[in-house]
Amino acid sequence: MSVRVDGYMETLALIQSIYPDKAFLRVGEAAKVTGLNAKTIKAAIEKKYNPLPAINVSAGIKNKTYLIPVPSLVRWVLDKKGRR
Repeated sequence: MSVRVDGYMETLALIQSIYPDKAFLRVGEAAKVTGLNAKTIKAAIEKKYNPLPAINVSAGIKNKTYLIPVPSLVRWVLDKKGRR
């Protein structure tokens, strides 16, 4: 059973038009497509409760590098939009 979220396909298509052939986005790319600051995206990833799903691909502790799955970013953006 699948649940259709209003705007999901449209938002996914928009992101894919900006970054075709990418399944994951870096924090800066996610910030660009959402219009948010990169610090906001990184803070959402590092939240303890209900974080933005991302994969930490950095080798060290400082200057973490995250990859955000595009579908997760779309759901997060639509969830944030619904809370306003």
